[in-house]
Amino acid sequence: GPLLAAVCATAVPAVLTRGLHLDGLADTADGLGSGKPAAQALRIMKQSDIGPFGVITLVLVLLAQVAALAHAYEGSWARGALAAVVSATAARLALTLAARTGVPAARPEGLGAAVAGVVPVPGALAVTVTVIAAAAAGGALPGAG
Repeated sequence: GPLLAAVCATAVPAVLTRGLHLDGLADTADGLGSGKPAAQALRIMKQSDIGPFGVITLVLVLLAQVAALAHAYEGSWARGALAAVVSATAARLALTLAARTGVPAARPEGLGAAVAGVVPVPGALAVTVTVIAAAAAGGALPGAG
């Protein structure tokens, strides 16, 4: 049914990425939720454990993803599949935009330092336009709306 399809569509990317994006989300929530100055927030984000803000954020985000995808799958299987593909593509687009020229890494020794500022702005704009056009074209397909 639609709920199981939504759970699977949410679980598959988590398994394929070994939860890297979920770990990053939890770390970000813990760091920002701490209310500490930037240096201390970065230290909190670097720790390997997960705090209460991270747990709450993960639970709510995963519930929201499943709810949204379940609603899409209730409309039609094509609509649900399209929603899953568009959301995954938009997430990758966000990474592309975050790695564009002019956006520095939070820490020079951090994971983001390897990709910070490597995407030229014209390339980021071109990818953005392409993703938006593809998503709009997919939404115009019969059975997708």
